[in-house]
Amino acid sequence: MSAGGMRVEDNTNAHAPRYRQRATEPLTRRFFSLGELLGFTAAILVVFVLLFPRAMIDRQLTTRQAVDAASIAYLSQLVHRQPHAVHLRLQLAQQALRAGELTRAQQALAPLASDAHARDAGVAEMWIDLRRLQVATLAPADPARTVALQRYARALWHLGPLLDQRQQLDAARAALHAGLYADAASMAERLLRATPSAAVASGSRIMEHAGADGRDDRFDARIGQSLRRLVGLVWAGPAAYMRLPAGSGATVAAPMQDVHAEAFTLVLQSWLAANEPAAAAAAAQRWQASVPVHALDWPQLVRIADWAQRPDLAATFAQRWLRSSSPNRRWQAFNALVNAYLAGDQAAQALAVAQANLSYMKPDARLWRYMTHLALRANQPQQAADYAARMLWERRANAH
Repeated sequence: MSAGGMRVEDNTNAHAPRYRQRATEPLTRRFFSLGELLGFTAAILVVFVLLFPRAMIDRQLTTRQAVDAASIAYLSQLVHRQPHAVHLRLQLAQQALRAGELTRAQQALAPLASDAHARDAGVAEMWIDLRRLQVATLAPADPARTVALQRYARALWHLGPLLDQRQQLDAARAALHAGLYADAASMAERLLRATPSAAVASGSRIMEHAGADGRDDRFDARIGQSLRRLVGLVWAGPAAYMRLPAGSGATVAAPMQDVHAEAFTLVLQSWLAANEPAAAAAAAQRWQASVPVHALDWPQLVRIADWAQRPDLAATFAQRWLRSSSPNRRWQAFNALVNAYLAGDQAAQALAVAQANLSYMKPDARLWRYMTHLALRANQPQQAADYAARMLWERRANAH
């Protein structure tokens, strides 16, 4: 009640619940809405990309299959700002080569031709690719192709040893396809000298010496094969590993024997492509013993010796083929051995060699018929009669 007798309502209790409700209301209001937060994040990313595009573009350059002008232009700007950055120049050269811009690639690589970078495997690989593409872009009748081939050959010979064995083998194949037959053969032979499979030759030579007299030497051959496996195991430890490119700090097991066998095949292909069967035969004679037996194409080796008019070498290859062949291939090897002597008009020697290797063959009517004809050709009628009698005996035995 007021002093004048008037009644005044107390609204404190009426407003109190609303006050307390506003005071205890949960704070659900955000500083940014979800849309505002997403927009702010996108703006930050755009600013980051505009200011620091290097990582994103580098990732695109390494993963993108097609090369665009923007990537090359960007790399050119980076190289202009950092002219001493070798990795940038290599990346620019790689992208330019993929795009077919050979002039730009050569400009990027030119400062890396100094002695300071002459031993870098990456630089060597780029220079070889550049010279190869420069040859590929010229027509065969273009006079400039001769100069380009000479530059390509020099790059292969001087920079090839900086690559690993597999890359050297690929480079030699590329040289063969470009028509540099002698250079491809020389690179392949350099690989043969460098790969450790050549150490297996000692076991092969022991096996060959064991059967040099033409007698039944399957026991001796088994000894030679065991020695060759032993030599291979001894060399497999330290020699079957090669270093990764400089800076990797790791070692990996490499199929060096496969590289060795492929290099041997490439040497023969290169000389045959150059129409030099004599050189191919000489290379085959020089390196055959260092290649694993299972990796050799014996019929091809015999043919190469025939093309080179080397019946003595054909007989040597055929003899080794016969000793290492499976039973289902022995007839082919046996016939090749005999024909090698017949090609040299040495029928008597052919008969003697055939008789010395009869232990490898199955004694059936087919074999005695073959020996009958061979004895007649060697003017040995008595031996021909003996073989004919064995043939008839085998036929009668099989008939019963």
